[in-house]
Amino acid sequence: MRDNSIILYTLATLKKEEEALPLLRQVCDELNSESWFSTQSVAWGLFAYMKYAELVSPNSTGDAAFRVTYNGQGYEEKALPGKLITRSLKADVPGKLVAENLSDKPLYFNLVRKGTPLISDQSAAENGLSLRVDYTDTGLKPVDHRSLVQGTDFMMVTKVTNTSFDRLDNIALTQMLPSGWEILNTRMFETSYGIEESAYDYRDIRDDRVNTYFSLNRGESKTFVIILNAAYKGEYNQPAIVCEAMYTPDCRSRIPGTRVVVTGQ
Repeated sequence: MRDNSIILYTLATLKKEEEALPLLRQVCDELNSESWFSTQSVAWGLFAYMKYAELVSPNSTGDAAFRVTYNGQGYEEKALPGKLITRSLKADVPGKLVAENLSDKPLYFNLVRKGTPLISDQSAAENGLSLRVDYTDTGLKPVDHRSLVQGTDFMMVTKVTNTSFDRLDNIALTQMLPSGWEILNTRMFETSYGIEESAYDYRDIRDDRVNTYFSLNRGESKTFVIILNAAYKGEYNQPAIVCEAMYTPDCRSRIPGTRVVVTGQ
């Protein structure tokens, strides 16, 4: 993407709008994708996009107009230069949305969909990193984390192994938790549960997740421990546990989420 962005920037500087437009679309598609790009590539992509935007004069005469049709019902509206228009649509399944530019001026549409999945739809994945998660009580005996009695203290023991052929730096382990569990922050008190935790570079403990950052040599493993409590009775969705090398493309491991239950005492 970086090379295309440099070419796009050059064409925009030379004011060759027609030649630059196909590259602009390609760069925008890549920026909107889930592919990994270096910081420099992203910077060049945004830099070239802003340079192309200078070719569109904000003082051009006449208003831009567009039509939006959603599930057969449509409306037309004018867009003033530099103005952002936002409309909320009632989500229907299935639904069909058509946006049309009725003018000769470029318009940019964004469709934003928000929602919470009923269950985790992420599948297991392993590429360059191996991830194993065990759940035990405070005596290191295995427990079924999918069904716990309210008030139970237990541990999430996560082992990460570098299965690639190189050293991996800037690894991020993200452990999101169901809302019925609480994290016992061991920074607030001294405790020992008979298991030694590996060293890490940085850890961010929040209400609903623990983010741990570290590095691994080739073939090296590290073990991380979180002390938890089954605090609130009910049924909850446990999100996926994800580990990835932030600056190494497609080097990640993922354990899918599941449904968990906290029962009454």
